[in-house]
Amino acid sequence: MTSTARTTPDIDPASRVDPPGRADETETLLAYLRYHRDTFRWKTGGLTKSQLAVRLPPSDMALGGMIKHLALVEVGWFHEFFGGGDQVEPWASVDWDSDPDWEWRTALDDSPAQLSEIYERCVEMADAAIAQASPRQHRRMISVRTATVGDWPSIWPIVQEVVGAGETYALPADLAEGVAREMWVEAPPGRTVVAVDRGGVVLGSAHMGPNRPGPGDHIGTASFMVGSAARGHGVGRARRPARDVSEAVAHVAWRGRSSGRGNVAEQP
Repeated sequence: MTSTARTTPDIDPASRVDPPGRADETETLLAYLRYHRDTFRWKTGGLTKSQLAVRLPPSDMALGGMIKHLALVEVGWFHEFFGGGDQVEPWASVDWDSDPDWEWRTALDDSPAQLSEIYERCVEMADAAIAQASPRQHRRMISVRTATVGDWPSIWPIVQEVVGAGETYALPADLAEGVAREMWVEAPPGRTVVAVDRGGVVLGSAHMGPNRPGPGDHIGTASFMVGSAARGHGVGRARRPARDVSEAVAHVAWRGRSSGRGNVAEQP
């Protein structure tokens, strides 16, 4: 995953995970939502503000407006109508009667980073509403999604803690934040993900991609870290994170037409 203030995050389409053929109701719903959300992220990824504002007549819709509209769909249908939550900003202050296309219109003034942030925030709220309504709500619900630029402040303390302990990663205990971010946030075909609970709190993170540049880029590697407060809840062993890691490593290997190898350091 890559992201700058000038473009929307760009994801590798092969990082999408097919929904399971057999799963309970909650996991089936979340898996299909993840798949279609990742498809949308792929189709709108890597675009500048001007590209997001392009309209194709006779329609007056633009991709930037679609990102903001689907953010409203996520928070409106799941958080408000399904979950019974209150309206949240920026939607709560809108006079929809006088400006029914507010999200489409104002998206033209938003930067790619702003559009991405509001979309991912609304997705997190939607997932939290689904998890709260699940028959398994007494358990700690964990979901995995592609990391955004706004997740780094939550990932960094976990990296500091795990690396500082010196038990699983052969890295300097005083690893600088800039070095850590460059190491952990992968560019395509790699991917960085976060595991979050139903409240959207980041519990852990994983990154995966080519083991080495150049002739070694056909070999895949993956690692993940879990914060101490979340250990013992199955974050590191959860089916979804494990599948994300293994399938991404396999994809990297497939791109090189060779067998892949995953190096996973776990904090269970």
